[in-house]
Amino acid sequence: MAQVNIAISDQSTTVAPAAVFLKAVAGGGFNTGTAPAGTPYDPTWHEITYIWTVKTGPAMSFERAPFLNMPPEWKAAGLYYGPEVAIVFDQPGTYDIELYAVDQFGNDGMTTTTVVVANADGRFPGTDTICYSQTDFNGAPAGATQVTSFAALSSAIANKAGGDVRVLFRAGNDFRSAITSQINLTQANIAALGSFGSGAKPIIPLLKQSASPNQCIFGLSQEGNELKVYNLDIRGGWDAVRERGFQGASPIWRDTNSDILFHRCRLSGHNTLSSQARAGDCFFVWSDGEVTDWQNFGLFGFASGGGVKRFAIIGSDIHQNTDARQGKASEQQMSNAHGPLRHEGLDGSMTPSAGDRSHVYFHCYDAFSRGGWSPGGGGTADQPATRVNSNGTLNYWLNADRCTFESGYRVLKITGQDEYLGTPDRPGNKVFDKIVLMGTTESQWLVDCNQGGTTFRNCLGFMANVPMFSAGVDQALFAFNPDDTSDPNNANTPVAAYGCTLVSLLTSANNRNVEVLTPDNVSGIFESGFNNTTFENNIEYMPNQNAPVTPVALDITTPSGVSPRFQGMAESVSAVSKTGNGSNTITISYSELLDPGGNPTSQAYWQARAAAGSTWHFLLSDWNYEYLHADLGELSVSFNATDVTVSRTSGTWANGETLRVKLDQSDNLPTVDTTTAISSINVPIYGPMATTGIAGGWIP
Repeated sequence: MAQVNIAISDQSTTVAPAAVFLKAVAGGGFNTGTAPAGTPYDPTWHEITYIWTVKTGPAMSFERAPFLNMPPEWKAAGLYYGPEVAIVFDQPGTYDIELYAVDQFGNDGMTTTTVVVANADGRFPGTDTICYSQTDFNGAPAGATQVTSFAALSSAIANKAGGDVRVLFRAGNDFRSAITSQINLTQANIAALGSFGSGAKPIIPLLKQSASPNQCIFGLSQEGNELKVYNLDIRGGWDAVRERGFQGASPIWRDTNSDILFHRCRLSGHNTLSSQARAGDCFFVWSDGEVTDWQNFGLFGFASGGGVKRFAIIGSDIHQNTDARQGKASEQQMSNAHGPLRHEGLDGSMTPSAGDRSHVYFHCYDAFSRGGWSPGGGGTADQPATRVNSNGTLNYWLNADRCTFESGYRVLKITGQDEYLGTPDRPGNKVFDKIVLMGTTESQWLVDCNQGGTTFRNCLGFMANVPMFSAGVDQALFAFNPDDTSDPNNANTPVAAYGCTLVSLLTSANNRNVEVLTPDNVSGIFESGFNNTTFENNIEYMPNQNAPVTPVALDITTPSGVSPRFQGMAESVSAVSKTGNGSNTITISYSELLDPGGNPTSQAYWQARAAAGSTWHFLLSDWNYEYLHADLGELSVSFNATDVTVSRTSGTWANGETLRVKLDQSDNLPTVDTTTAISSINVPIYGPMATTGIAGGWIP
């Protein structure tokens, strides 16, 4: 038997809910390759298959059940794949976890570990728990402090400075009108925010987005502290369907080494959930929750400074509203601008000697993109469903298993932030296992990978038969291309894809060049520039082309129902650019304010909009990230005979200040082009041929 051990690489306080990061440490007896000289490639990360199973303890389950469009063989809770995983234990109890590891030659090993999770009532006894209710205190823990106003809550939290505190909100209550400023947890050592009683998740408001990080609803800044947020419905004012309303600020903002866990929460109406971390060892985990209806990013991860940073999304949906507008070029602050997730590693100038400091784990994570600022496609080019290592960090470690990524001009993007600006692409260690990739009318490549040290196995790529929005673009399941050469070791670091299937139902009429092959004639893969590649047992099924491609010698044929969410192209209404004049008023002619058809508007047009209920007007200052809204009493708007005047209630705009004005036309938005919508379809999933001589392979 080969030797494998388990290391607890990081963990929260082991009080339910508790997050634990576990890492497999391969010992002797495994047969793996060696890292090319000068590269950070770790063969034990890529060339050994690791399977983790929670064997005993309270049943593992997902409240969200994030298994949309996954093959039925993959739908099992308490099962994890890969060299490093994160597990969130929702209930107190004793959990035995088994790790099985096997290399490509059948050398295998097994080990176990135990995690004990305590009850939160024991960690936060008596007045260490504060219960806030607008109705009753049924279900509140015994001895807890009971408050009925936000002022009383703030005072009770302040009295716990330097200690542990748990704040529980009454389930079924809506606190949006009661909570008007930050919940200040900066002096707490360990803070937990959750719910008590029965009913729907309590609704907690987000504060209005501004340039100040102090606008986060959960204030957290003490060095080395911890925050757990669970069973809350957190809402801002942004309406992604109509692209109007105030954008809620990120729930958190941290500049220290704080460990943060969000568990079974819903977040909506926000600008961006920022998980920034700037100092010391720390982690961020979003578990068994939902993120939707955002304006900028669903979630943005970024880290700098010293220490090891860990980031995980587990059992969660980060999906834009299916009816959302798709953004507008050069209007990133006033329309739906980006996709579900962008994550950046630590300092992009790191050297191999800096060690393994950026660790990312995705597990049963579902992402759907429906917005973008890109100028391509008339301003409606959806951003990727997920972007990782977008600042090109060296030694970026990632493990992803059983995820679904849908929509985007690149569905999954593993490149520097902007290939056109030359953001570096540096190698690391990234493994994607059992990933479903679903393209839409805008998707060119389902995976765009410019970084060495990336392995894909058991992935399924789908393209429905719809007209392609952008003409003259080739399509592939994978595109490997190290287009940035500033790091000479990037092209020498191995990349691999095996056990993967591409199903394209496109007809030749709807697609230009569906099949892009390397000189080695590898199905569905475009590769140019990498010097160390492994592409084995990948197959392609394209029955509707003029020259159909049908795989042979298949082991598995499983019809599978797929439910795409793309409803068609939905363009946005444009904003108007103006310049500050030193006063509190600007004037806009109706010739500048266009209707969805691009025609000048009139006083009658806007009076009709107001009669239809379109009363939300807002303005943005690009200089100081200032949003002003008529609905909040910050602006007044008058529709005159020949123009519109917009006046701010207080203050003035500086001379030369860049302003953008957007008036609500949500009752008269551009018509959705449903010719590119994707309906529910049955997709034949062809399993790869029997694997020999490679690690992993199809694991039903």
